[in-house]
Amino acid sequence: MCVVCDLYHVDWRFKNGKFTKLVKVNLFRVFSKKVANLDLCRLHDLEIFKIGEVRFLANYMKLVEDIEKNRTKYDGYSPLDSVS
Repeated sequence: MCVVCDLYHVDWRFKNGKFTKLVKVNLFRVFSKKVANLDLCRLHDLEIFKIGEVRFLANYMKLVEDIEKNRTKYDGYSPLDSVS
């Protein structure tokens, strides 16, 4: 289920039509030295690509609040771990 659609109680399958696959998106400006992982529907994936990560998060404050409350749910890898 799309994280944003779930938080805003939207039927993401109806909204996206024939595009039923979720896209894994990495947000780089949420955690310090970590990446946040999200599952987004096609429409929200296109929106974050079109307007950018910062404005996308500004538009969906419920998502920001949910990320702050449930850090382990969205916790991803650290890009610094792969650097030797």
